[in-house]
Amino acid sequence: MDLSARQRATLSAICQTLLQGESAIESTLRRAEALIAGLPDPRDRTRLGILLRALDLPLLNLVLSGRPHSLAALPVAERERVLRSWAFCT
Repeated sequence: MDLSARQRATLSAICQTLLQGESAIESTLRRAEALIAGLPDPRDRTRLGILLRALDLPLLNLVLSGRPHSLAALPVAERERVLRSWAFCT
């Protein structure tokens, strides 16, 4: 599965949020893309694609963080809040 430009932007925003201040964000992004592409089960690749698309939805982020923007458009602190809210969803 190749990531769309929007999915890649969302994945990049996740990397930037988790690796604040690191210089290797672009190489980490490429490694993450390679890992996703290399998943043996196509359903897992599809699920990750759906997750990246969901994180790009302003309406969903409005519910999770109170900010109606895609994850990539949010400031780092807001992105972290959105990612934390997803981490603790059941």
